[in-house]
Amino acid sequence: MGHDGMQLVRDVRKIYAFYNIKTVVISASIKSCYDAIQSIIAGADSIALTYPIFCQLLDHPVTREGIERFTDDYNSVYDK
Repeated sequence: MGHDGMQLVRDVRKIYAFYNIKTVVISASIKSCYDAIQSIIAGADSIALTYPIFCQLLDHPVTREGIERFTDDYNSVYDK
């Protein structure tokens, strides 16, 4: 408790790079979309997250709008 997990990811990434150690840094205990994005920004190669968080990362109003427009365009061309 009381530790900055993102700083830990940055530090681990920096140490491995300094010593030229080939490894994969995996960030775990992801509790939100914010944590997931910050982990990647901090240098994690991969993140371990729950399925609901994964779905939240893919869900965005602009994406939904784009899918609706694409579907409407498709249906107008193929008369469905």
